Amino acid sequence: MNKFTKQCVAAVASLAMAGTLCVAGAVVAGSSAWADQTTPSVDKTVTAGKTGLSNDSQTGDYKKAPWLTGAPTSGTITVYKWKDETDNSSNQLKKTPVKGAGFTITKIKSIGGTDLDLTKYDSWTNIAKNVDALNKNTITNATADNTFTALSGDTNDNGVIRFTNLPLGLYKIQETKVPKGYSAAETKPFYMTLPMIQQVTKSGSTDKETKYNYAPFVDPKNVDISKSVKKEKNTTNTVGAGDTINYTITSNLDKVKKTAQDQALTADDFKGYSVFDLAPDNYFTAYDHTVVSTVKVGTTELDYGTNKDYTVDNNDKVAATSGADADVARTKIKIVFTESGRGKLAAAANASVGTAAKVTVDLNFTLAASTVLLKNSITNKAGNIPSHQDGSTPSENISEDKPKVDFATFKIKKVSSKDENEALGGAKFRLFAVKAKAEACTNAIKEGKNGNELNTACVTPSSAGFSEKETASETKDTKVKGETEAYSVKRGEEFYVVETSAPTGYIRNPNVLSVKLNDNESEKTLSVENLPDSGNDGKSWLFNLPKTGAAGVIIFALIGLGLVGSGMFVFLKNRKKEEEQAA
Repeated sequence: MNKFTKQCVAAVASLAMAGTLCVAGAVVAGSSAWADQTTPSVDKTVTAGKTGLSNDSQTGDYKKAPWLTGAPTSGTITVYKWKDETDNSSNQLKKTPVKGAGFTITKIKSIGGTDLDLTKYDSWTNIAKNVDALNKNTITNATADNTFTALSGDTNDNGVIRFTNLPLGLYKIQETKVPKGYSAAETKPFYMTLPMIQQVTKSGSTDKETKYNYAPFVDPKNVDISKSVKKEKNTTNTVGAGDTINYTITSNLDKVKKTAQDQALTADDFKGYSVFDLAPDNYFTAYDHTVVSTVKVGTTELDYGTNKDYTVDNNDKVAATSGADADVARTKIKIVFTESGRGKLAAAANASVGTAAKVTVDLNFTLAASTVLLKNSITNKAGNIPSHQDGSTPSENISEDKPKVDFATFKIKKVSSKDENEALGGAKFRLFAVKAKAEACTNAIKEGKNGNELNTACVTPSSAGFSEKETASETKDTKVKGETEAYSVKRGEEFYVVETSAPTGYIRNPNVLSVKLNDNESEKTLSVENLPDSGNDGKSWLFNLPKTGAAGVIIFALIGLGLVGSGMFVFLKNRKKEEEQAA
């Protein structure tokens, strides 16, 4: 928008200027009537411009050269704001007007100390000499006209704003308010002369003639970036309170090098561009740069630091709201790119011809304690701010993805397998987010590992927030015999329980217990049974076997002896009878 179109050439000397200060992508024409010596103002009632790239948004208002007697002394400048869109063949369209883009227009008094008077031929030659600097927005010797009150306004429902009754002169126009969900059409101000000198094709001929348009217009376009930022949660390694929860923000750069032939983007093109997280207050333990794990553009990892690629600004606080858009208080954690970082953004954009390069931000938050999380939910948000120059106020673009994590209170109750009403104190447990790690822990205990080996298998991979909790040995204060303290866990995803130590007199349960709270469950108590150990000098506890030397044993012994005696008596009697018969 701040570049001259190829059809606009400042060639004042011959009075056959092919054009003058105009805007890249603009179709310069004229439409509205002009009025002399009236107060400049903003007109928001203008109807929609003509659609179609080959159609001028409005017709021109051509009059005699401004340095000639009887020429108009004022005119209008109109801005038609369009959505940047293409057809199926990637051809640019001019189809959808954009509402709510704010523009400010100021008048330039002088260049290089020489006052401008566009009714004088010499002023046009002065402008022509500075065309390149004006186009590149590198002009340093231009002075604003303090007698002209700057005008500002937003495009209406038709995507149009018109500045009327402007005295002839050189004007600086800047998009000072970016419409919500769109990028700034250009980050730099652009300049236009009133009138606009341009070449127009003669009616019924291919020949061109120089004309002076007292109602020029411009057609800046904005890229729809409403879906350019996404946010995802990763709770794979999260059980609950005190654990780490991971988020990834992916944000498209708002400037694209559309073809290899396009001018390369520079660091200045990404001035003001930033990515931010909107973290809910109180639910995390930190909100500073330490929560930012990595920042990348494309595949290039950026370095944190004032003299490096980016810094982190957490000074902005977002107050809680009520009503239809009720929300909790939040801290904005903003990635601010330095000059070096913006250079890397530009390099990535130039390497990604035709598609938007992506910025990726990984964040690791430590969840607050169970006393804070309780049965609450955490909804996190993210967004980006389009590139813009100082003096422009872009709308923040908030992602449609707002990952939510629901929490519930969880307890473990230890009971005897012989009597489920018998609560047992002294059992110890750990929680795991990953089943394989839970299995590795219980196997390490089975194998009798200790020291570093046991720590590696059980302590390190288990939930840091839960740590190792023990069931209470008595009911007192907030403790209940046989139960662990309440702990806030995630809902809707599995986690795993491992008993690391059994109560005295019981055998440790070696199984990995899977737990999943449904979305509508706000609390859960998991009962875990333990087998008593023998406790009977090696005798089985399953049956009440008689003890050695007990009365029952003596009775059985006497009966046995009686049976043996009876048997011997019968045997001896039969043998004697056989001997008598043989004699």
